[in-house]
Amino acid sequence: MNTTSTTSATATLLYRAALIAAVLSVGVGGCSSQAGGPTPAPSPTPATCPDPHGGACLGALDAGTYTTSVFDPAITYEVPDGWFNSEDLPGNFGLHRDVDDQSGVQGGSYIGIYQDARAAAQSCAETPEPGVGTSAEEMMAWITSLPGVTASEPEAVNIGGLDGLSTDLSPDLRQSRV
Repeated sequence: MNTTSTTSATATLLYRAALIAAVLSVGVGGCSSQAGGPTPAPSPTPATCPDPHGGACLGALDAGTYTTSVFDPAITYEVPDGWFNSEDLPGNFGLHRDVDDQSGVQGGSYIGIYQDARAAAQSCAETPEPGVGTSAEEMMAWITSLPGVTASEPEAVNIGGLDGLSTDLSPDLRQSRV
């Protein structure tokens, strides 16, 4: 097996999962584990999170399978070498590759899973954007209509029994915000 293509495929899959997770996160709060399903592997004992706002995050991860200790419901995930768990809070989970710089206001590429996700107010107020619903379809319509965003046609997906939508996003540098 080609290790480079496997690593690249894994990174691509996880990047798309970030977009899917953003849309699916609305329904995560209502999920529960299925009785009789496989028992998740135990997570290592949490070290001190290097981010003072990251809760029980694990920081740099070795290749392996991990389970969140605070995010509810618990998430079990598998990563190759080179990944970093940046948040494990009751409503937020963050994961990124070590090579993706997270400094600055915008940070870098990451996978974020959030409970009770809402569209961010375009006014930068700490409130949801007025008029945007919380279903996958409503959130996707809002995300793909934002000025400065180019989006592929949304595709229906199902992850762990949850239905959602996936799209590839990129900045449209021809547009500017007013």
